[in-house]
Amino acid sequence: MVPMPILRLLLCCVLLLAAAPAFAQESFHQIRVPVADQSSEARQAALQEAMEQALVRATGRDDAVADPAAAAFVEQPNRFVQLYRYEYTPRGLELAVRIDAAGLRQALGSAGVAVWSADRPPVLVWLAVEQRGERVLVGSDEGEGIGGLLNNAARRRGLLLMFPLLDAEDRNAVGFSDVWGGFAAPVMRASQRYATPVVLIGRVNTDVAGDWRARWQLYVDQREQSWISTGGGLNEALDQGIAGLGERLLALYAGVPSGDSSESLRVQVDGLRGVRDYVRLERYLRDVAGVTQVMPLRLEDGSAAFELRLSAAPDRVQRALTAGGLLRPQEEPRPPRLPGEGVELQPEFRYRLAL
Repeated sequence: MVPMPILRLLLCCVLLLAAAPAFAQESFHQIRVPVADQSSEARQAALQEAMEQALVRATGRDDAVADPAAAAFVEQPNRFVQLYRYEYTPRGLELAVRIDAAGLRQALGSAGVAVWSADRPPVLVWLAVEQRGERVLVGSDEGEGIGGLLNNAARRRGLLLMFPLLDAEDRNAVGFSDVWGGFAAPVMRASQRYATPVVLIGRVNTDVAGDWRARWQLYVDQREQSWISTGGGLNEALDQGIAGLGERLLALYAGVPSGDSSESLRVQVDGLRGVRDYVRLERYLRDVAGVTQVMPLRLEDGSAAFELRLSAAPDRVQRALTAGGLLRPQEEPRPPRLPGEGVELQPEFRYRLAL
């Protein structure tokens, strides 16, 4: 039985969720699709398009719907849609859809379709761009510019990108010429502060005909792969480059997920400042790859404990918990403080909410 304090908290959370926009912070499992009107026919077509996008994100493959096993899910989108709503945007009317990621992952696994693993790391991107005589490095503050184009292409394929801060520490370690020349040694040294084993070096410019050309070097645990992408426009060249990145990472970080798993993980998260933090945390935990169910165990001043039911190995989920940046690991796991003398329970892993 769930303790009364937690029941009261959950009631507050339900009320807060009802009042707050469900799509305030989009995750990989929230998709927006243009829709002509609010008719049932237009909505069903939009839900099918959302499922096609969800399949590409889950599998990392642009041709995901070419697989008959995956394409079958497009015809039954309501099976995996948790909620949807219409929104008027500057682009026009859109249908915002939230996909049941855990259910889709399990169904794809049962159908023998490979998906991204829960522990795929983010890709640190060092990108040098030469355009009309101007030379720039793309940093984390790029927003909707070139960094935004890359992020859009990556997000569509379920990839996680990060960009360097380009602060004084980065600029003292790496210059434009290092990235433009593809000199891996200084770039890899500067990348150590970002704690990811996957680093991508890119160089983009136009040729004499005005077409765009990008050269890419991918380093995974110091092993190098390279390729070239081209396009009539910058967006096309970047999109093809990210497609090449996805193809190479799928070989390392994708597989057919196992079926139902009885494994679970107990976590305690400290640093909560109120109900809003609890709601934010609970949503985050539900979206972690490999987590199929989030069960509250207890609530204390500034902290909450959960049991996570898993569809992936616990060590993979532990890495995925911190990959999104919301949680920081604290100390070694400790025995859970739950009633039951003589009952052996798995240890709790402690995290702190990043402010």
